[in-house]
Amino acid sequence: MMRFEGTYNMNQVLKFGNYKGLMGKIEKNYSISCETLSKSTGITQSVLQSFQTTGQLKDIPDDDKHNLFSLLLLLDNIPESNEDQRVCSVIQVLHNFYGISLQTIALYAQLDLNQVQTFINDQTSIKLEEKYKLAVSSLFLYFVLSKRKDI
Repeated sequence: MMRFEGTYNMNQVLKFGNYKGLMGKIEKNYSISCETLSKSTGITQSVLQSFQTTGQLKDIPDDDKHNLFSLLLLLDNIPESNEDQRVCSVIQVLHNFYGISLQTIALYAQLDLNQVQTFINDQTSIKLEEKYKLAVSSLFLYFVLSKRKDI
C-alpha cells in the first residue's frame, strides 16, 4: 500500500477541497478507476464507490483517508509538472525516503555520478538518451523497492 508521510490534521486535509469531485475528475479525465485506487490505497472498491456517491468515508482510519486524499492530489497534479521534474521527484524519493545514494542510481542508469547530480540541478544538462536511462532505471528501482507484498 502506498504511504504518504507527513504531519497533518484530518480536519485540515478535508478543508483543502472537494475530494469526491476530484475523484470523479480523475476517473473521467485520466481513466483511473476505483479498482486502481483500491489496489493502491487498500480501501475497498465498495467504500470508494460509496465515497463517489455520498462524499462520506465511514469507518476508515484517518491515515487511510489521508493516503487517499494525498494520492488524489498527486494524480490530479501530474499534468502540472514536466517529465524531467517527475524523474527528479522519483530520484528525491529514492534518495530521501529509501536512502539510496545518487551513486547507486547512477550505477543502475549506467551514468556517471556527476551526470545525475547535474541533472538534478539542471534537467537540460544531459542528453535525451541519458535522461531515458536515468528515468527508466529510477522508476524501476522505485517500483522494486515499493512493491506490495500481494503483487
